[in-house]
Amino acid sequence: MRLAVILLYVILLMLTFLSIICGTVSFYTTIILYTTGALILFLVTSIISKATGLKSNTSNINLTITSICLTLCVADLGLRYLIKPTAYFNYNERNGALVYNSNSIRQKFSSINHHFWKKGGQIGWIYANPADNTRWVSKTEYRYLHGFNHDGLRTDSIPLAKKKNEVRILTLGDSFTEGIGAPGDSTWPVLLQQQLAKTSSDTVYTVINAGVSGSDPFFELYLLKGRMLKYNPDIVIVATNASDINDIAERGGFERFAANGEVSLTASPWWEPIYGASIIFRMVVRNVFHYTFNLVPEKEEVQRKVKAADKLVDAIEGFNQLSKASKFKLVVVLHPMLNELQGNKFELAGTQKILERDSILNIDLYSDYQDYFSAHHLKAENYFWPIDLHQNSAGYLIWSQIVFSKMKGQKVI
Repeated sequence: MRLAVILLYVILLMLTFLSIICGTVSFYTTIILYTTGALILFLVTSIISKATGLKSNTSNINLTITSICLTLCVADLGLRYLIKPTAYFNYNERNGALVYNSNSIRQKFSSINHHFWKKGGQIGWIYANPADNTRWVSKTEYRYLHGFNHDGLRTDSIPLAKKKNEVRILTLGDSFTEGIGAPGDSTWPVLLQQQLAKTSSDTVYTVINAGVSGSDPFFELYLLKGRMLKYNPDIVIVATNASDINDIAERGGFERFAANGEVSLTASPWWEPIYGASIIFRMVVRNVFHYTFNLVPEKEEVQRKVKAADKLVDAIEGFNQLSKASKFKLVVVLHPMLNELQGNKFELAGTQKILERDSILNIDLYSDYQDYFSAHHLKAENYFWPIDLHQNSAGYLIWSQIVFSKMKGQKVI
């Protein structure tokens, strides 16, 4: 019996080690956490009892330790899988994932980089999906199949040579531009293509969707330089939102692209695997020590966001300089998250003012959404998935209509 217990512990320990290397913390990590904690306490108790000569109460102490650790382990697993306090869950967990995933843990414990980060061309790292592939995006609220072309993008394959009178519009962005939360025919780039097709102009418009879930403006700039300029876009639309601020705070700006060809993330706290394994630990970290969702103290979070916002402007300026060198029109779309619309506070308001100051053409979807919903007596939450928080097909339709109208009004098209 004892041998079987030891063997089970070793197996779970190996599974935990392998999962952490891959940046994943699962239920068996929680079991290992409390089991290892109990073993350490047993050892400490044994050492103290031998040093003091008091061995009579060792069994009772060990029984108490076992009871406490077992109770905490069961409580932790019950919180995660039964009660599900989503305020302490990350994005994937809120959407039904049974494990905690972290790129920072993956980087810290493994020399194997994220499988999306693949070196491309002469300019460094390219962030894209696996080429010529499909993937089911399954969340609590929806399930859609995403297909990717030879560039790893959710769009049709595009020939290098342009047609006569063809104008190519390239859209760059993260999951909102890839179209998470909608089928392939209802992403905002596809719907924009449909809007353009209805115009009476002799111009043939082709919209290329280069949005990649999890990307940010720095990766998008490198994607444009390394893989998309060959299509000679006439207009490049860069969509950005508040999640980019968090991404840049974690990944850094241009400094993330190391000379050795690797992408280096900002280091996370050493205790992140424990945070991933224990909901109880998360509650203590968040409520007692006042760490934020990004695992930094609240005061530091404010400073990180200020620096990240400055770096976001640097990325946009990189697009601006490239637009002049490559002779395409640049349009920056600043779009809100649901909580910003509900709270009447746009995190990218400062960025938008800087773009206006620098005469960089931009579309402020936060203000446009507020005006649209107010004029039509609509509620913003009806156009976003309530758990996932991406926009739904109806939301992406409004997005495409506003972008089309604004671009036409500003004579971009």
